[in-house]
Amino acid sequence: IERFYPLKSSPPYEGGVGGGLSDAPAQLMFLGGLDRNHYFKGLDVLIRALTRLQDRDDWRLIVVGDGDLRDGYEQQVRDAGLADRVTFLGREIGRAEQHYRESDVFVFPSVDRSEAFGLVALEAQASGTPVVASNLDGVRTVVQDKETGLLVPPQDELALADAISWMLDHPEERRAMGKAARTRVEARYTWPAHVATLEALYRTS
Repeated sequence: IERFYPLKSSPPYEGGVGGGLSDAPAQLMFLGGLDRNHYFKGLDVLIRALTRLQDRDDWRLIVVGDGDLRDGYEQQVRDAGLADRVTFLGREIGRAEQHYRESDVFVFPSVDRSEAFGLVALEAQASGTPVVASNLDGVRTVVQDKETGLLVPPQDELALADAISWMLDHPEERRAMGKAARTRVEARYTWPAHVATLEALYRTS
């Protein structure tokens, strides 16, 4: 929580630079490896979902990550007519924290159980940014549906588009989710919290 934190260091947490309570487009964020080993990150599903939101001019997407599939994803974006709405930033080493804080929604569209946890979703929430994520076993332990974000069926581009659209249409609720996400991370995902849980387990065993 010292490395990943909202734009404002004290409540109310207000992540994001656009879309929320202003006329600027909301910033969506994806972070993941764009290589064959990380095929399960689901960027292709996200691009297809955003194709369904082409008629809306209230969003932009930044893609943080790199790999041997990047050219293919960029071509998919061009073919979908989204080249002016989607920006590939590369690995951006050392700047992920800033991107989390400045984004309005983090999208985590993993496609299968190869995604066992979702550390980046946790980092986004620590930054006060709500998450739209796939409803996978490991991921739903990190993202609380309708509390710190929204969960959708994996590989369901229509459901993903609907969830993103809901986030865009509900800026106040979105910011409340971001605040709840930060609070939950502080309560459950710090070293003191882990130590306390471990000590409690030892006492009851």
